[in-house]
Parts: sequence; C-alpha cells; structure tokens
Amino acid sequence: MRSVLLLKVFFFILFIVPSVANNITYIDMEKLVNKSIAGISINKKINELKELKTAKIEKAESILKKKDADLLNQKNIITSEAYNEKIVLLKKEINEFKKMRNLELKDFENKKMQYTNKLLNSINPILQKYVQSKNISILLQKKNIILGANEFDITSDILKILNNEIKEISIK
Repeated sequence: MRSVLLLKVFFFILFIVPSVANNITYIDMEKLVNKSIAGISINKKINELKELKTAKIEKAESILKKKDADLLNQKNIITSEAYNEKIVLLKKEINEFKKMRNLELKDFENKKMQYTNKLLNSINPILQKYVQSKNISILLQKKNIILGANEFDITSDILKILNNEIKEISIK
C-alpha cells in the first residue's frame, strides 16, 4: 500500500510538476510601487502629508517648550501657589499634546496604508489581465524568491503597462 502511494507521488512529481513549472513568473512589487508614475505620485503625496504632520507636531512642541522656559523664568518671581497652578496647567497641555501627536501619527499611518492599498488595488487588474493573456499559472513576489532566472521576471513589462494605463491615482 505504501509503495503504491510512493509510486503515485513519484509520477506526479515527474510528469505534472514540470509542466506547471514552465508557467511560473515573478514580479518586484516594490519596484512597481516606487518606480511607476502612479507610485511616484503616491509617494510624493505621502511625503507631503508626512511633512505637514511633522510641522504641526513640531510647532505645538515648540510652543510647549517656550511655555516651559517662561515658567522656569517666573519661578522665583511668582508665588509658589501660582507656580504650582501653572505647572498643573502645563502638564495638562503636555498630555493633550501627547494625545494630539499620537492621533496625528496614527492618522498618517492610516492614510499611508490607504494610499498604498489604493495603488496596489489599481495594479491588481493589470496583473490579472497580464497573467491571463500570457497563460501564467503562478505569479510570485520577487522578495520571496531566493534565485530565479531573469527571463521569468515580468516587472519591466508590467511597469510599462502600468505607466501607460495609470498616470495618477486620485486621493481624497
């Protein structure tokens, strides 16, 4: 019984697997995201958003630092009760700043993910159409491949198609 099963597996590997292996290709998705016209546009928008968020956080931080420095300068001038009240208010502002910073960073990461997903969702139909037209059985990501012949890399073909079909992706 075991030898029959072993014989079946051997014939499967010998005859079926090589015929499927001829239709395996791979693609460098990072190159598509970073080098395509649409990808460059998305990355530019992500960088602009990052700069806006960073500027907002840095401005709020500098205001808090100025308030802290002013409070330290007033330490010997005002009464200890007034100083302690201002310290409590400053601590509240610092906590609000930390919440705002965390929300801004979380919002940036969410938008970055949305932008990247929108780009990938735009690439997916192009890949499906290409795979069907070329009768490709399996499409793998290049980052998951240790070694592969360049003839199985379809990145440049897809990049040309992507640049012709999608110039920019609209983002709200």
